[in-house]
Amino acid sequence: MLIDGNFSSRSPRHTPDRQRREGGFYTPRPIADLMVRGGLNAVARSTPVHTARILDPAAGAGVFLITAFRQLVAENWRESGRRPDTHELRRILYEQITGFDINEAALRFAALGLYLMSIELDANPEPVRKLKFENLRGRVLLKMCDDGQDRPLGSLGPAVGDEHVGRYDLVVGNPPWATSTRLPEWHSVQAVIHRVAAERLPQGYPPPPIPNEVLDLPFLWRAMEWAKPLGQIAFALHARLLFQQGDGMQLARRALFAALDVTGVVNGVELRQTRVWPEIAAPFCILYARNQVPPQGAGCRLVSPRLELALNHAGGMRIDASNAELITTQEIIETPEIFKLLFKGTRADAHVYERLRAHVPERLGQYWGRLFGVEAGRARFTGNGYQKLRNSSRIRKHGDGLPGVAADYLHGRREVTLASMTNILVDERTLPFFTEPRIHDRRAETLFDGALVVVQKAPPASLGRIRTAVVQGGAVFNTSLYGYSSRAHDDGLLVRYLSLVIGSKIALWQVLITSGEFAFERDTIEKATIDRLFIPAVESLSHHDRTEVLRLFQRVQDGTPDAWDEVDRWCAGIYHLRERDLGVVADTLKFGLPFAGNRRLAQAPAEDEAVNEFCAVLEAELSLWGKRLGRCIEARPAAKLDASPWRGIRLTSSVAKPNGQAVPHIDWGKFLPLADHFAATEFIFEEANDCLWLGRLDQARYWSESQARAVAQRVAWEHMDLLKGRASA
Repeated sequence: MLIDGNFSSRSPRHTPDRQRREGGFYTPRPIADLMVRGGLNAVARSTPVHTARILDPAAGAGVFLITAFRQLVAENWRESGRRPDTHELRRILYEQITGFDINEAALRFAALGLYLMSIELDANPEPVRKLKFENLRGRVLLKMCDDGQDRPLGSLGPAVGDEHVGRYDLVVGNPPWATSTRLPEWHSVQAVIHRVAAERLPQGYPPPPIPNEVLDLPFLWRAMEWAKPLGQIAFALHARLLFQQGDGMQLARRALFAALDVTGVVNGVELRQTRVWPEIAAPFCILYARNQVPPQGAGCRLVSPRLELALNHAGGMRIDASNAELITTQEIIETPEIFKLLFKGTRADAHVYERLRAHVPERLGQYWGRLFGVEAGRARFTGNGYQKLRNSSRIRKHGDGLPGVAADYLHGRREVTLASMTNILVDERTLPFFTEPRIHDRRAETLFDGALVVVQKAPPASLGRIRTAVVQGGAVFNTSLYGYSSRAHDDGLLVRYLSLVIGSKIALWQVLITSGEFAFERDTIEKATIDRLFIPAVESLSHHDRTEVLRLFQRVQDGTPDAWDEVDRWCAGIYHLRERDLGVVADTLKFGLPFAGNRRLAQAPAEDEAVNEFCAVLEAELSLWGKRLGRCIEARPAAKLDASPWRGIRLTSSVAKPNGQAVPHIDWGKFLPLADHFAATEFIFEEANDCLWLGRLDQARYWSESQARAVAQRVAWEHMDLLKGRASA
């Protein structure tokens, strides 16, 4: 499905300050259309759509209400076989549409939009007396606060009466995304959420947290009350719901997906800062749900539209439902990283991650705590670097009357910086002395003791790895670095080992597919993600592997060509990964890293060499099946059509060995109309003589070896007749 259109839904009296305060963003009309139509299509499974009641609990300027009104009129027309007249239009408007909001100006614009839409849809709007409307306020559009309230709870508070409970077939909208709201009476919002959760979650399940007092999640919990049983919910939300790992969001996500039957998620993270949703930089998602506790075996489809600059700059996005990943509710509860894993990777990455986790059950933070002890819930001798004085640096009650703290306790120590990390082993004697007079807050001296590993917070795009370095004698470092001080391991083996493993491709891959920040909202890696890396304990290494640590570290230190590639292969061995697993890791990093070069590469046309390699892998994988069935499988690239956005492959099955003749063009006359209709990234159609044509978008990310293996698996599952041969089928 290609989504495009104009973005005329923004209010002409847009007030950015108030928008930021209330956490609201005007929704592009194409996204509102997508959500309303998707929600009503689901409603149709149990309720006649033309009778549906629809609620937007954060109506704003009314883009969802106007879209819903227009769609209900179309459904009424389809059901009755005649165009609704003025009386019928008014009935639909007054009885089937409801909107809540706290903003008076927004409600006025919503009313105006609904009036104008009603006139536009009326085939006979004259005479003038027919233009008279009943007042929509208090009936269709409800203001959920008192004018004297400075920061009202709105739809989340007691202003919404019991008459709205279980009333609506579809609850749809874009609730505010604000965080750290500190709203008065927030405890009453939590009480309602806990009550709703208690009715839906198993007995003894802990009350769901609302991390950082975000506003969109409470709206989702309240929607479970407003929607009818088995009714539909469709919300545009901040994508932290899917990807954030800290601040209690894992618990919030588990509780939500255990209480609500989420059926589909459109993940718009790659499309932020494009014209798909102008003027917001926040990552977003669209969630569709059926209002019931998820039944046994329930799951949702995750669709992640990819960055396609030409399409996105025109305000469009490609929603390829045929390429959606199915995620079970059980997976969401048991694997907190599953959404990020399948967004940046594939099912192949999920299998590699599970294998890695099975062989290496301990994470770095746990391991460091076991080695050096835990203090205040955290492993000792590791942490973020010092912060320089900031505007927010506070004056201590029993301090010296100046902001921050005196830093003289660190004077006399050297300081390691990003500029000094030109080698994996830093000679501290070449480092400048630390001279800051004051810092934002105190850091323990032991954090800076040697032997020390420092890890760069923002991986350099040119390096394609997490930059690490060892400072044998220790050094001070600032917030651009994280540190691991190995005070009890003076021989330096542990820090050298840690530096190599964190610098490996396998570590960066773990970060990419699990981090709640990296390649989501930021291009930096949080310390908690480094601590969550699975890492084999150094004491579990064989004598040979310990010797390899020292040898490989020396080769990297000496700048030996391909030394890091050798490190990657060695790391794969200690993680019990196969050569094929390393290929999955390499493909995911190549096209999934958030850097500009990787994004360009992902969208670039596939090289002929890559297409030929894709065919070779596809043929080899399918030939394993063909040999069992006495068939010869051949995969050959079709001649490329000039300026076509597609590349094609012909798959054939025969008893005789293929002759290897050149493949002509795909019959684009058959193929393109279907491809355009479904807006898919891949399309397969059958032809006579045991032949399949496979078309894929001509973008490099779809022509990797990992993608070829995934295609082979689908062909084996869905087109067994090709492998058997039609004559014998």
